[in-house]
Amino acid sequence: IRTPKTLYADKLIHIAWALDQIGGLPAIAKGLTGSQGKSVLPLIDPYQTNVYLQNFYQQKSRKENLLLQKFIDAGGKDIRAIVIDNQVVTAMERTAKPGELRANISQGGAGKRIELSDEDKQLCIRASNACGLAVSGVDLIKNPDGVSYIVEVNGNYGYHIEKITGEPCPYKSPTDM
Repeated sequence: IRTPKTLYADKLIHIAWALDQIGGLPAIAKGLTGSQGKSVLPLIDPYQTNVYLQNFYQQKSRKENLLLQKFIDAGGKDIRAIVIDNQVVTAMERTAKPGELRANISQGGAGKRIELSDEDKQLCIRASNACGLAVSGVDLIKNPDGVSYIVEVNGNYGYHIEKITGEPCPYKSPTDM
């Protein structure tokens, strides 16, 4: 499964070493919990990166760790696909609002229904299966050469996609029955 180089950061002390492991800056820092793009931060230059990461880990109430991920320039776009029982049931392309990196609808991004290639569908299904999920929202991005990367697999795929694509989720959880 093709993903950007990613590092789990637990009480990161050697910032330069960690960044070197993923190929340097620019990079993305992601909280392990969170939704709607709220815990995603671009790491652009060494000064900003050091200040952010040092402050992040010095907060006494902070119990969360981070993922550091190599930045892939996707032109402010990503794709969310819903995978249910080994099938991509719908997908949307999300576009970030001007001046924003995150393409999340909740962050002001716009979405439109798209059809994925068979290769991208298989990539999303494999990513969902690797996480042991029967239902997931799989996020992928494409670099400027059109190469697809899985950047996230969500246990909660978000309901904006149903409204945007016009595809209601056919999955019913046991609590819905």
